[in-house]
Amino acid sequence: MAVIKISNPVVDGADLLYTYKVIEGAMPVSGGATALFIDWVAARAGVGRGGVGGVGGPGVGGPRGVGW
Repeated sequence: MAVIKISNPVVDGADLLYTYKVIEGAMPVSGGATALFIDWVAARAGVGRGGVGGVGGPGVGGPRGVGW
């Protein structure tokens, strides 16, 4: 299992691509089951600057960000 931090979302056609940093563990050689956890406490509007999911303002997915 690996814990990663994703940042810098970029839309590329039908794909949403991110830069990532491995925080813990190692990336698997091939794909498999995946889970995404979004820290909504940190992702509320007004926390930080720019980004996805309402962090500091509009993000990917509309004016209130992903999942709103």
